[in-house]
Amino acid sequence: MSPLASWVIVSYGDRPFLKSAVKSIINQTLNDYEIIIVTNDIQSYNKINSRLKKYSRNNIKVLINLHGTDNHFCLATALNYGIAKSDSKYIVRFDDDDINHPLRLQHQIKYMESKPNCGVLGSNALTFGRLITTWKMPTEDKQIKKELFFGNPFIHPSTIIRREILQGINGPYKPMSSAEDYELWTRLADTTQFGNLNENLLYYRVHSSNLHKANSRKTEKENNLKFLIREMSNKIKINKGEEFIDLHYKIFHTRDGDIEDFRNWSIDFPPSEIRDLGILKMENKFQLLRNSTSIKIINSKQTKIIFLTKFIHKIIKYILGIVLGKSRVKSLEGVKSRIHIYLQIFFFWKFKRILMFALMSVKKYSEI
Repeated sequence: MSPLASWVIVSYGDRPFLKSAVKSIINQTLNDYEIIIVTNDIQSYNKINSRLKKYSRNNIKVLINLHGTDNHFCLATALNYGIAKSDSKYIVRFDDDDINHPLRLQHQIKYMESKPNCGVLGSNALTFGRLITTWKMPTEDKQIKKELFFGNPFIHPSTIIRREILQGINGPYKPMSSAEDYELWTRLADTTQFGNLNENLLYYRVHSSNLHKANSRKTEKENNLKFLIREMSNKIKINKGEEFIDLHYKIFHTRDGDIEDFRNWSIDFPPSEIRDLGILKMENKFQLLRNSTSIKIINSKQTKIIFLTKFIHKIIKYILGIVLGKSRVKSLEGVKSRIHIYLQIFFFWKFKRILMFALMSVKKYSEI
């Protein structure tokens, strides 16, 4: 009997977070699924099987994609390979360095079963690691499709896709070096409904490897996004030429752009609901840019606090090791972790109170 859902993960090399990612799938409250992990060579295949040996009974398939995984198109082709090898009603996307909420699959399947016209469903996400924030996504079909013109309205590893909608669009993912998910949504927008659950069902890990990957493909991503902007402009019959495409990319897909760029964009764009959304997004962007200095101060200070608490944690561990002995210290691992967390919270909130007082004083002084 076929499972209800197939988790499709692409994992290359010795990925340190894969085990915790898979564990978050196994801990789901709904367990009618299979896990498909696609890798690119026999070495990675052996490492993954060895790492996940403990979970071998949990319907995990590790596959080697033999179709050109060493080129820039590896993610798209690997995803297509995994989807082709799956046998379920729903395809669940997930990355090998993130964590799922235990209720993710249950909530998403419940929604999809109650909304047969919905083909793609995502959710909000909490980020952790190098960046701590919440990513809130639009929830309604109409709003999501408007957002497509300005950016990706889905967090890719949070999505679940109805398999049948992928069969009539000439293959799931196009072989692009980046933005392959964004391109898929633009094709599916005409054939199905979209949705996002207003719940944090994904914990998205931000670390040095994915930041480096994003920076290394910056030019390729720019070209792909401009191609997609051009395609969507033609769909809504806004064809203003390459200067408009460059301007739109600059304003809505980078941190660049100023008031003059925005004026030129809004003049060129005919009045519509999409134009109104663009104006709102630009106002939010300028507000964020105005606040970027204080945000950098907070992030810089928060990083120092984390390093300081880790240092204090090591000192506590060293002292406990001398006083109690190494074996006793290992049994107190949970206690030490809590001490580390309490110290971090104490230092952060102490600093936050001081910072907020300083910012309020500056604001009050500027109003005089």
